[in-house]
Amino acid sequence: MRRLGTTCVIDDQLPENFADMSVTLEKIKALKPDLFLVSGHESTAISAMSQI
Repeated sequence: MRRLGTTCVIDDQLPENFADMSVTLEKIKALKPDLFLVSGHESTAISAMSQI
């Protein structure tokens, strides 16, 4: 990331089969990043996308 001149402003790791990611989403809203990436297994990614 440094090589590309990119700064990571948040790096949250959610537990498997989480039900609520509102805390992470509130952090993201406050920081207003240019890019937001979500990585996970299918069920986790679907849950994250539905909350976003």
